[in-house]
Amino acid sequence: MNLFLSAQLAAGFAAGFAAGAAVTAAIFILLKKNSGRVTSLQAEACNGQTARSAVEEFRKSKEFRMIKKAEYDRGLRDGASDAMNDFRIEYQKFENIDEKFFSSIVETGYFMQLTYKGLPIGGVTKRVIHAGKKVDKKRVEEIINRLNDTVTSLVQAAAAGKIPVKEVKHLLTRK
Repeated sequence: MNLFLSAQLAAGFAAGFAAGAAVTAAIFILLKKNSGRVTSLQAEACNGQTARSAVEEFRKSKEFRMIKKAEYDRGLRDGASDAMNDFRIEYQKFENIDEKFFSSIVETGYFMQLTYKGLPIGGVTKRVIHAGKKVDKKRVEEIINRLNDTVTSLVQAAAAGKIPVKEVKHLLTRK
C-alpha cells in the first residue's frame, strides 16, 4: 500500500508539475507575443520625447524666428489694410452765388467728413476753393469747373491711397 500511495503521489506530483509547466509555457508565450507591443510602446514614448526635443530645438532656430516674424508682419499688414477699409471720406461740393444789384459774390468749395465704420470722426470740414466779387457768368463757370477738377484730383489721390470716397448730399445744406 505504501508503494501504491507512493505511485499515486508521484503521479499527482507529475500531473501538477505538468500543469504548472503548461501554465508557465502559456504565460511565456503570451509575454513573447506582447513583448513586441511593449517594445513598440517604449519606442513611441522615446519617439515622443525625441519629437518634443526636436520641436524645442526648432523653436530656437533662426528659421523659426524668420517664419514667426513673417507671419507677424503679414498679420500686421492685413490688419492695417482691413482697418483702412473701415475709413471713408464723404464729400459734398458747394457753390454759393449771391447776386446783388450792383455786384455778385461767388464762393465755391467742398465739405468733407471722415468716417470710421459709418460713424463721423470730428466735425465737417469746409474748404473754400474760390471766393470773389464782381464775377460774370463765364467766370462763374470757370470757377465751378476748377472746383470739379480739384475735387476729382482729391478723390483720385484718396483712391490711390486706398481710402474709400463717397459723394454725399447730407453733410451741410445751403442757406
